[in-house]
Amino acid sequence: MAAEPETWRVLGASVRGSSHVQRGVECQDAHAIRMLGDSRFVLAVADGAGSAKHSAEGASTAAAAVADYIAHRLSETSPENEADCAEILRSAHAHASARLEALADGDRALSDFATTLLICFVDGPWLGVASIGDGAIVLNACDNLVLLQPDCKGEYLNETDFVTSAAGTERMLVDVRTSARVTGIAMFTDGVEWAAIQYKEHLPHARFFEPLFKQAADAGASDIDEFLSSQRFCEQTDDDKTLVLAVKI
Repeated sequence: MAAEPETWRVLGASVRGSSHVQRGVECQDAHAIRMLGDSRFVLAVADGAGSAKHSAEGASTAAAAVADYIAHRLSETSPENEADCAEILRSAHAHASARLEALADGDRALSDFATTLLICFVDGPWLGVASIGDGAIVLNACDNLVLLQPDCKGEYLNETDFVTSAAGTERMLVDVRTSARVTGIAMFTDGVEWAAIQYKEHLPHARFFEPLFKQAADAGASDIDEFLSSQRFCEQTDDDKTLVLAVKI
C-alpha cells in the first residue's frame, strides 16, 4: 500500500522596517506562496535593494514570477530526479530575470529593480531550493538545522548579489534533496538574520528555530506579522523583515 502523502502547513509575512515606517517608504521585501496540494507547494522570498528606485516592484515581481513559473511547471509534470529539479530552479531564475528586464524602459534602468531572491519548492519526494544574495533558507532535517546560503558577499562591506547581476547568477546556490527527512523550512531576508544565524559559527540559531517550528506545527495559524513587528525585532534592526515557514503536521 502506498504511503499517505505528507501534509504541510505554510505561512509567511513581510513587514516594513521601522525606518521605512517613519519615512513613509513602502516595504521593499516581498514573498509569494503557491499551494498545489497538501505536499506540493512553491515559496519565494525577495528583498529589494535599498538603493534601487523601484526595489519594491522588483522584489514583488521576482517573487511572483518564480512562484507562478514553478507552480505552472509542477502542474504539468513532476520532476523525476535531481537534474529535473535543478533545471526547474535555474529556469525559474531566468524567468524572473527576464521579467525584471521587461520592466526596464525609458527612465527606468534594470538596476532600479535590483533584488535578492530565495526559491523553494516541495513536490512529493523532492525538495529544491535556490538562493541569490543575502537572506537564507534553513531546513529542519531530523532535528538538525541546516543553513543554506550562497557565498554572496562581494568585494565591499554590505555588498551583495542580485537576480540580474552576472555575479549573482554565477554564485547562485542550488540545492536539491529528498523531502522525507525534512520537517520544517524557513526562508527569511537579512532583516531577520540577526536572530536566525549565529554569525561567528555561521550556523542556524537553535533557540530561534526550535520554538518557531514547534509553534507553527502545533498552533496552526501564527501571527508572523506581529512577531516580526515586535519590540524585540525593532530594537535590533530597522530593516524590512520577511519570514516564510513551512512545517509538516
